[in-house]
Amino acid sequence: MPTHTDSSARGGLAYALILLVALACSAPRLHAQSPSFEQAMAQNARALGTQLVMRGQERGARLLRRAAANGDAKAQYNLAVAYMTGAVHGVPQPQAALLWYTAAAAAGFAPAAYNAGVLHAAKRVPGASPEHATYWMCRAANLRHTRALRWLYAHRDGVASCHGRG
Repeated sequence: MPTHTDSSARGGLAYALILLVALACSAPRLHAQSPSFEQAMAQNARALGTQLVMRGQERGARLLRRAAANGDAKAQYNLAVAYMTGAVHGVPQPQAALLWYTAAAAAGFAPAAYNAGVLHAAKRVPGASPEHATYWMCRAANLRHTRALRWLYAHRDGVASCHGRG
């Protein structure tokens, strides 16, 4: 005949087993890379690439291009800055910079939208126009970029010029 101690021991064992299964199911799998690990690796590649490209090393440009091509908005922005400063090929390349600024801006990176607007406002790229500059400044302003807002108020009628843009 089972005793009271036997049934409480079985209940405790069942509870421990359920807890163990729940923990095992919620624990990250060691053989798969978690998104946080992948993000950390991408961040390290971006940081290293930025440092190397600013020192004029081609390996840095390759690292940044790879991260940028994989959709890393900060890498896209950093690569654009490298092209704009001439760190990639020794001379500034505004068209290449604009390509990467617009990619980063499309991903919601406000400084990239602002810099795309600056390139158009300064007529540093073919096809630059006040309308293109306003479009990119509106995109940046919609992302809460304060310098873009100031530009809009200084060169246009403020955010009212953004109606239907950005």
